[in-house]
Amino acid sequence: MKATRFLLGEIPDNSGRYISDYHKFTFEQMEKLHDYIQWMFPISEPSAFNIHAPILTKEEISKEAAEVIKKNLSRFIAFLKSRDDIFETQFDHNHMRISRVIKCLRLFRLGNELLSFVEFLNSKTFDKNLDNVTAHWIEAIKKDLWNAN
Repeated sequence: MKATRFLLGEIPDNSGRYISDYHKFTFEQMEKLHDYIQWMFPISEPSAFNIHAPILTKEEISKEAAEVIKKNLSRFIAFLKSRDDIFETQFDHNHMRISRVIKCLRLFRLGNELLSFVEFLNSKTFDKNLDNVTAHWIEAIKKDLWNAN
């Protein structure tokens, strides 16, 4: 229940930060810090980059936690909008973050938010040659997330 407890502000991450601290991050902090995205958008598989990240279970899916995910998504989209260069390259670590967000939205059954997010991504990548990146995002949309491994 670590993922939901963090999202609901009951416990800190392994660095002592609460979800409310994440919402105060500047865009520069969001770019430079690499251990928060796994807490902000938990998924059902271990992180390859953060051994302390929570692993979401089916039992943790709740309306309350989903509301926090929606707030997190708004903040993340604002961050992406501030960084058009993310969509100008074949690989940027933020592309992996986007895949995580897609998976998280699916796990929390936030279909409307997922559709809006994908439409936003499409608007940013439509005329770019980012086929390998968008293929990775499509895989995140299609993958069976509860039986991943």
